[in-house]
Amino acid sequence: MQLLQDAEPQDISSHFQVELPLQFYKLARGPLSQGVYVACGQAQVGQWALIPDASKTMSPTRSDGKRMSINNCRSSGMITT
Repeated sequence: MQLLQDAEPQDISSHFQVELPLQFYKLARGPLSQGVYVACGQAQVGQWALIPDASKTMSPTRSDGKRMSINNCRSSGMITT
């Protein structure tokens, strides 16, 4: 069962009382997708993925140059408080 749904930009802006980036991104729900999140009262754009801090690219690679497997967390299995 999918518990998340896309929100309209004006709904996000009014709910969190923030100005959105000029280029609005869809709600990010998959590896390597970019989307808007709100932190410290500001809307920012980030990437949804578990990428090592030392990665020099948005699509991390292994030492042999092949693309690294991205482990992701599905919303249906997440616990939030």
